[in-house]
Amino acid sequence: MAYVNITYQKHSFEENPGLITWVQLFLIKFIQTIENRPEWTLSMIDEWKMNSEVEIYKYIFDEEILDDTDKVKWCINFLINAIERLSSMNITEFSSYINEEINPTVDFERIKKITVNIKLMLENKEPQKTF
Repeated sequence: MAYVNITYQKHSFEENPGLITWVQLFLIKFIQTIENRPEWTLSMIDEWKMNSEVEIYKYIFDEEILDDTDKVKWCINFLINAIERLSSMNITEFSSYINEEINPTVDFERIKKITVNIKLMLENKEPQKTF
């Protein structure tokens, strides 16, 4: 499968869209565990759900939803917590968590790095190569 660009503002990185879908499914599930999350995150969840069903065009954060610095800061903190959660998992646990069948030989470090790169882009930093 062809790689897609994940872009936020002036930063981007290329990645396998299937891996991006798994990250989106993880973020959806993880954000739903946060009590008292801001109302605007519902729009983000809806965007992730819709985009997770698209095979080619992938994105994580819509700049129209993240239209102020407080929202961006909230998302950065959310991603820090998501990365910590991912660090406590292995590929089998991740597969079960997102309710997807994933071959245990899939490079789970690469999935974690995608999430780190998304955070870096929100922080206005250059993402790292994931593969």
